[in-house]
Amino acid sequence: MLIKDLFRDPIERYINPVIKVQEDDVNVAKQELQEYVITDQLREHFKECLDKYLNDKNKVGYWISGWFGSGKSHFLKIFGYLLENHQFDDCSAADIFIRRDETNTLKNYIEKINETYKTTVVMFDILEEAAKLEGKVEPIEQTIYKQWLSARGFYTGKLWVAEMEKELSDEGKYEEFVQTIEEMSNRKWEDIRPTRIGQNYIQRALVRVLPEQIPTESIAKDYIEDLKRSKSISASILADELCKYVDELDKQNGQNNRLFVIVDEIGQYISANPEVIGYLQAIESTFARKGKGKLWFAVSSQNKLEQITEQYLKTEDEVNKVIDRFEVRIHLTPENLDKVINERVLKKKSDVVKDIDRLYESNKGKLSSILEFKDFKKYMPKLNKEDFIDTYPFLPYHIRLIQPIYYNVISNSRVNKKLGGTNRSMIKATQGILIDSNVNVKEKNIGELVTLDMFFEQAKEFIDDQIQISIKEAEQLDPNNGELLVKILKVLYLLDNDDKLQKDIDTIAKLLINNVDADFIDILEEVKSGLDILYRHGYVERDAHGNYKFIAPEEQSFRQEAISRLNEIGVRDINKKVKEVIDGIFTITRINYKNIRPFDIQLTIDDEVRNSRGLVSLNLNSVMQSLDELRKQQHLMKSIGDSRNIYWYAKYDSTIDEDMQQYLIFNKIIDEYRRKWSSDEDKSYFLRKEEQKNIKLYEDIKEKIEKSFIDGTYIYQGKEFPTPDKGDLKSIFEDIANLAIPKVYHRFDTVGVKITKEDIQSVFKGNQLSIDLSGLNLIQDTNVNAESAVLKEVLNEIKTLKNKYGQCIGKDLLSVFDNEPYGWASEAVRLFTALLFKNGNIELNYEGKDFLDYNQSGVRDIFENEPNFRKAVFKLAVVVDASTRQKCQDILMNMFNRSSEDTLVELYSNTRNILIDYRNDISAMREVISSNDLAFKDSIDKLDEFFKTILNSKTQGETINNFVQKASEYGIFLSKYKKLKNFIDNGNLKEYKKMKYFLNNVWIIELDRNDEDIEIKEKIYAQIMKDLKSESFIDSWPTVRDDFYKLYDPYVKEYLETHETLYEVYNEKIEEMSKNKSFLNLKSEIAKGDILSTFSDKLCSHNISKLEIPCPTCRTFIRDMKTIIDAVDVYNEKAMDKLYEYLNKQIEEEREKDEVEVPKRVIKYLSTNNFPKNVLIQSPKSLKDYLKKIEKQLMEEISAGNSIMIE
Repeated sequence: MLIKDLFRDPIERYINPVIKVQEDDVNVAKQELQEYVITDQLREHFKECLDKYLNDKNKVGYWISGWFGSGKSHFLKIFGYLLENHQFDDCSAADIFIRRDETNTLKNYIEKINETYKTTVVMFDILEEAAKLEGKVEPIEQTIYKQWLSARGFYTGKLWVAEMEKELSDEGKYEEFVQTIEEMSNRKWEDIRPTRIGQNYIQRALVRVLPEQIPTESIAKDYIEDLKRSKSISASILADELCKYVDELDKQNGQNNRLFVIVDEIGQYISANPEVIGYLQAIESTFARKGKGKLWFAVSSQNKLEQITEQYLKTEDEVNKVIDRFEVRIHLTPENLDKVINERVLKKKSDVVKDIDRLYESNKGKLSSILEFKDFKKYMPKLNKEDFIDTYPFLPYHIRLIQPIYYNVISNSRVNKKLGGTNRSMIKATQGILIDSNVNVKEKNIGELVTLDMFFEQAKEFIDDQIQISIKEAEQLDPNNGELLVKILKVLYLLDNDDKLQKDIDTIAKLLINNVDADFIDILEEVKSGLDILYRHGYVERDAHGNYKFIAPEEQSFRQEAISRLNEIGVRDINKKVKEVIDGIFTITRINYKNIRPFDIQLTIDDEVRNSRGLVSLNLNSVMQSLDELRKQQHLMKSIGDSRNIYWYAKYDSTIDEDMQQYLIFNKIIDEYRRKWSSDEDKSYFLRKEEQKNIKLYEDIKEKIEKSFIDGTYIYQGKEFPTPDKGDLKSIFEDIANLAIPKVYHRFDTVGVKITKEDIQSVFKGNQLSIDLSGLNLIQDTNVNAESAVLKEVLNEIKTLKNKYGQCIGKDLLSVFDNEPYGWASEAVRLFTALLFKNGNIELNYEGKDFLDYNQSGVRDIFENEPNFRKAVFKLAVVVDASTRQKCQDILMNMFNRSSEDTLVELYSNTRNILIDYRNDISAMREVISSNDLAFKDSIDKLDEFFKTILNSKTQGETINNFVQKASEYGIFLSKYKKLKNFIDNGNLKEYKKMKYFLNNVWIIELDRNDEDIEIKEKIYAQIMKDLKSESFIDSWPTVRDDFYKLYDPYVKEYLETHETLYEVYNEKIEEMSKNKSFLNLKSEIAKGDILSTFSDKLCSHNISKLEIPCPTCRTFIRDMKTIIDAVDVYNEKAMDKLYEYLNKQIEEEREKDEVEVPKRVIKYLSTNNFPKNVLIQSPKSLKDYLKKIEKQLMEEISAGNSIMIE
């Protein structure tokens, strides 16, 4: 059976290759409707478009997008057919389409629209219209306007003619005008209107048809000239014209008319005229505002509206405005194109399906194999019988593969293109392969397969002639297989426009299998041989991965020259460059072993040293050494018992030499031509492209070399092993190098954990160590374990360095442990040293300063920062034996009440802290001693000196030893200090101060020499004063206190009594004076106050207790109080004198006032009988007292204003 007999429809029938929206052929339109395949995707899109048209009048814009082959133009054209619903002889457009929809989903929408509206559709391709302008640009509104006029039958080749025809039509004179001009010219109007001579006929015809408006040919000429000047068509004018037209249609046919403008390929037009995007918004918004549902607007574009606006508009606001106007935005994808092609071109007769089924079943395994492409699975559905039957003689992947290839070929084509390109139908391409007489597929028997090269012929009109000639010429390279060479080149050319498939021998062979019975192995060998021929003759190039690429004719001579000059590049040149590549690949010179610490790795490349640091050496052997078995045997023998050296061999790959030779010769030629062509921009551009390709080749070589090491082997300690199964070179490098680390640094795992700066910091955070390094046994019961293996190692190395160099410097200590057999990280060594220092096992000196305590300022920085640590000097601490440590513990507990662990660091820390605390307390105590004249100054000073001396010891051990040895000496003074402190703490200091004050400032002054007990009291006083001048007074403090109160208590008693008597005596005088009549007759309160102050100044009203001696208010001693009491009469006389003085002054003042009548004095007669009687006068004092009484009596009368007569 022949292939052409498989199809339902005649395979040679005409299928329109390009969908044009301005389709005038009714038969073509009908065929397009009859063959249109409504996929599920298209059905939903039609539903959205029809629903919008039927139910929404606010926004009237449609944006239909989709790339080449998606069917966007076809979709819009069919949509226009449905709206206009053209009537064919036997049916309507809607009838045909509805029958194509097997689900009947769209039927109601279409029927409702055609029942409700009469739609006129104006469809055109904007690219075709732009091409007619021959480079000129006209506003898109004007283009739409012209297309509308053209659709009405008017001639827009000369716009003024179409304008005239429209105006005549509006006046109802168009048919008369046409008839007139045809009678005058004896020619058809359609023939005469494009001609120049036609204007003369038009002028004469206008005069006849419109005699009133245009009575003369001169006026007709002016009218035509005015039309030629044309008018500017804006969106608003366009909408007005179209609305006017639709309204006129309503009147004519009595239906609800609409007009739908469809503009195809607007996206490519915008790419040449970006400002158009703004005009589209204006057109849609004006149509919506003025048309009120009568005017509609749709456009098509390869790109989505969002992509267009983002590319050509500046602000988000502008973008949003345009997007908002086109509410229906549909993006068509080619995902259903295979279904469309299967339906329209490859649909099989029902009775032949069984034959293809049989063909598939008998070759299923082979077909699965040839349809398996590396890295293409995700783009291609799994092979099944249904797909094979539907697509035969094509293969199921063909359409999906070739569609983007065609798109790129056409887009990049320099020939056969109008503005933006020509969209060749994939359907026609599929049909073309079947009917092409050159391949004659239709005449072949079932079993034959379409090959990819056949698609080349269907794209020939878009492929440069020179490329086609070059491919054809390749046939002459091999007289026997020239046809295969041509096919290979065609496939490579097409694949050059694909980014998904590999371009290797396997892929090309599968794409050229032309029969299900073909032997793939044979085809593979033939393709390999053909590619070798093409490669040697410069028709193709090959990358480092075995992918081939078609070379354009202008590049072929350049490549052929390079091939002819390959012998200029020798083995030495290749080896040198390969080493250079390896050097660039192996930039790793250290590894982070177990993520604990980095180790430097020595690196050699083919015996040339690249990095000399580190004890472990990785010796790289490139592909140039891979086949040298003698070299490998030598390395196997040499590595026995050698833990430091590893020999890594790359896997042999012959293509590396070939590719590197090619790279070097191309590099050389490019440099030569760059000097020759420096002034020629075109040739320089060509060289830059070649240089970029050569750079890509170099990158591919690097990948190959890297892979050769990844797939290689390594030799270690007399055995050869495959490299670890890792995907990257760095991981393999680390795995291989890691093998040697624990063998070279065999003490490394003694530590075996990562130690950080934070771990070192924790050493200095108080007494509790929180380092989670339990495996190292560094801590025991929260204390440093000096018996830990790693600490003992460090201590031993410090001893060794001290013995060897006289001192142990930090940098030397780090160097010892960095080297074999340790390999310990700096952080680990610094941590262990810090713990030894904290524990008192070692001592530290930094820049000439000794540090004894880990809490000292600056110690932390020395251990935390390696540069500081490297300058530090360490030495073993002074030994403190167990007996001394025990005594130290006892002294701390018994003498200072401080417990301590039996470790050097704890004993030192507690000793130092307690002495510092005591010295601080002693400093405060000195103030107390000085201010209170306590007899302890010498003892406290000596105690402080002892403590100071101990604290100034140079080492921890020396401090503890001195502390113990001097205990018996400072213990005496410590005891006195404690007694004094207890004396003070018990509150005795206040009483001591009172005692000293009383004895020195009160008692000695008040001592009454007439006291009968004077001798006893003086003896007690002397004893107390003697005691207080000695430190022993604290021991006899109760006796001293008893003696003191023997003096103090009697004095207090007498003091209280005397103080009270003084108050009573003078208070009595105040009361007497206050009742005196003469005092009462005083009018001046000031005078009264002055008189009474004579007594009140001596008066103390404070109610004192025996603890307040002397009185805190008056501060008067007993003897002074007694003197004042004895002088009461004297002060009384002073008061009376003041009274008489104030009275006389008052009387004088009253007499001097004229306005005041002075009463006549009354003489009062007093007898001596009125004076006190029976009074015994024995002394001057008693006489004074008696006379004062008489004086008082007489003054009262005088104060009353009387004169006195003594009888």
